[in-house]
Amino acid sequence: AVDHGSLWEFGARPMDLGWMVEFWRDHKRLGSLREMIEASLKARLLDPDPLRRKGDPLDLAKGAHALDRIGAAFLLCGRDSVRVPAAGLDLSPPERSMPIEEILPDWPDGERLLLLGRPVFDPATLGRARLHNDNEATLRCYLLARWLGRLLAEGCPVAVVRDLLFADTYGYRLVRPEMVEVSAWLAGENDAIADSLIARSPY
Repeated sequence: AVDHGSLWEFGARPMDLGWMVEFWRDHKRLGSLREMIEASLKARLLDPDPLRRKGDPLDLAKGAHALDRIGAAFLLCGRDSVRVPAAGLDLSPPERSMPIEEILPDWPDGERLLLLGRPVFDPATLGRARLHNDNEATLRCYLLARWLGRLLAEGCPVAVVRDLLFADTYGYRLVRPEMVEVSAWLAGENDAIADSLIARSPY
């Protein structure tokens, strides 16, 4: 089941392996990589304290929308972490991190801190947080694809998204190298993007 779902990125990490075992016990199966990423994100967006969940101001939908924006910002801006507000000295190179208030300017400070305290983030160096289990940028790609899918559903023209993912250069129809995985994720949900991707990169 792990091989079939390409789930070794979960199975190779002790914390994720424990979560995957619980998923197996609950559902008597493992899902596709897309399904397992979705389930993992939902589980990690919850407050780990069951007593605090009752009054939690961050519902799953709001948290998921914020994650999409964070993943999109990371990938489009070439960053891999957020700076934690009021965390003191940030020893990380500034070009690798970005302030969370620039990604979520419409969020109150308290809710930003609540979000950064969820298990969907891992602490990096002092003053920074990274998306959990995203060393290979798979999660960033998935979140950007989900964000683009939401924009398309809200009426964004397909041509705008195509221009972000694909390029036509000197007669060659190409997938932008940094967008290969993003376009593959999005193609699973959008026929127009799938057709464009197949025409450029069938593999």
